[in-house]
Amino acid sequence: MKYLHIKGFAHRDIKTDNLLFDAEFNIKIADFGTATKMGKTGKIEGSWGTEGFMAPELYEVEEFDGRLADLFAAAVVLFKMFFGFVPFYSTNINRAYDKRAPMIMNGRWDDFWASVSNHDGRTDVAVPSDQLKDLF
Repeated sequence: MKYLHIKGFAHRDIKTDNLLFDAEFNIKIADFGTATKMGKTGKIEGSWGTEGFMAPELYEVEEFDGRLADLFAAAVVLFKMFFGFVPFYSTNINRAYDKRAPMIMNGRWDDFWASVSNHDGRTDVAVPSDQLKDLF
C-alpha cells in the first residue's frame, strides 16, 4: 500500500477479498479497478469501495485523503482477520441498520466493544485485550 501511495495512487477498495498471499505469505494487493491517481496533496473525490471497509469521510465530504481512506480500510481488514467479521456494515451514519458506526463516531468505545463481544448473539467471539482495543 505504501508503494502504491508513493506512486501517487489510492486503491480505494482495500478489503480481504482483494488481498492475496504469495508462496512466502507476503501480502499482495489485487483488483485495481477503482484505483485513482491522487493530487499532490493525496486528495481524491468520489465514494467508491465496498460497504463496511469505507472510511466515514467518503460519505461526508467531496474531497478526502485517499491514503487515509486506504489505511482505514486496512484497519478494517485487520479487525476482520482477528474477529471474523467487519466492525460495521457501513460507516454511513444515515444507515439505520448499523448500530456500531455511530458508536465509533461518537467515541462510545465501551458500547462498541460490548457489541463486538456479543456479535449476533455469538458466544465464541474473542474478547480483545486493552492493548488490542487501543490498536484499533
